[in-house]
Amino acid sequence: KPYRERKSRQGDIINSDVWYTGAPSGSSLSKGYAAFVKSNASRPKMIYVGGNDGMLHGFTTALGEEVISYVPRGVIASLPRLTDPTYNNTHRYFVDGSPMTGDIDLNGGMKDNSDKAVYDAYVPNWRTLLVGSLGLGGKGYFVLDVTNPTTNTLPSGPAFKEANASQLVLMDRTRGSTEVAMNCATKTGAEKTACLKTVEEDKDIGHITAKPVRDENDPLQSAQIVKMNNNRYAVVLGNGYNSTNGRPVLLIQYLSGSDVSLEKIVAAKFNPAPDADAETIWTTQKGMAQIFGVEVPAISKHLKNIFDSRELDEKAVVSKMETTT
Repeated sequence: KPYRERKSRQGDIINSDVWYTGAPSGSSLSKGYAAFVKSNASRPKMIYVGGNDGMLHGFTTALGEEVISYVPRGVIASLPRLTDPTYNNTHRYFVDGSPMTGDIDLNGGMKDNSDKAVYDAYVPNWRTLLVGSLGLGGKGYFVLDVTNPTTNTLPSGPAFKEANASQLVLMDRTRGSTEVAMNCATKTGAEKTACLKTVEEDKDIGHITAKPVRDENDPLQSAQIVKMNNNRYAVVLGNGYNSTNGRPVLLIQYLSGSDVSLEKIVAAKFNPAPDADAETIWTTQKGMAQIFGVEVPAISKHLKNIFDSRELDEKAVVSKMETTT
């Protein structure tokens, strides 16, 4: 037979956890969030999950209808394998990571609430974002705007329509497991600089398999999508397995404002006299909480999740402090 025999249109779901997203339920006191919660109180309740058919799926909980599916760029080249007659005997992973959602102000938030004129003039842009990964299916992560899971145009966000794809997909940093790095030699100027920066960053991004960490006070929100101490919103991730550089790195991907850059905290063996310019930072969980603008329990839970999933080796990234009496 020329094509694979399939028992279902839906691909198998193996390592991707299902994530439920209802009405916004966060506790932010920032400007505009209360109005955002009120205006989206009746939006459709959704579940999101990755499938090994090459797609992130979004289903309504009311009828179980699929209203959105997204094929990350990192799996596109491998999609023809799904038709292989021998596929059922040579299974492979595609969108195998677990999605998570959180609410952020895309405009970046206010840095000084004490200035009434600035506060009155500031216009927030609250959205619900989904962050997903390929897990064993590839390297990297992607970010979607899932604020408005309907086909109707609303002020809150773009509708789930193919014509709105460029507005719904905010970022896609996924790559195939063996995909060759971009060739920057043919580019010039700023384009070449940006290309070289992306290639260098990608060397520290591997198969992200860790399960999402839920907010202790609101399990419908991820504790990894947070407002940082610098007043910017970001998603905080472990870099996963089998990165090109092969080292443990904490990824801080900014999501709001005009600068959606990636920051990295690289873990390495302890150096008693580190170079001032080195990327390695050793700190306590309290210190990490201060860096990321969250409470210590959120850091503890995230680290436990990373170690339990074996994404990072605890012995390689944790140093016990010796004390004297």
